[in-house]
Amino acid sequence: MASSLGRKRTHAPKGSSALNDDVSCEVCSGGHSPSKLILCDKCDRGYHLFCLRPILPYVPKGSWFCPSCSNHKPKSFPLVQTKIIDFFRIQRSPEALSNQELCI
Repeated sequence: MASSLGRKRTHAPKGSSALNDDVSCEVCSGGHSPSKLILCDKCDRGYHLFCLRPILPYVPKGSWFCPSCSNHKPKSFPLVQTKIIDFFRIQRSPEALSNQELCI
């Protein structure tokens, strides 16, 4: 699927029924709206612009990588709850602690 410049397509060309038949969205499994279907430049998997989170308003210029291939991972904040509790000096009741132990 490489173009003459050595880059893979980031979207399906208009009127290409052969491409539309074998490319589907990894999120919704649909092949509808081919003009809104982009392909990952690393793995060639297809994604609708509106199925991605966050939604892409348009096909990006240059290379595009799907969430699986992207090096950009969402930030996680595992210590946020602990920091809030420490900031407000919130103390958990013994009852809440025993309920938490039951869930584990």
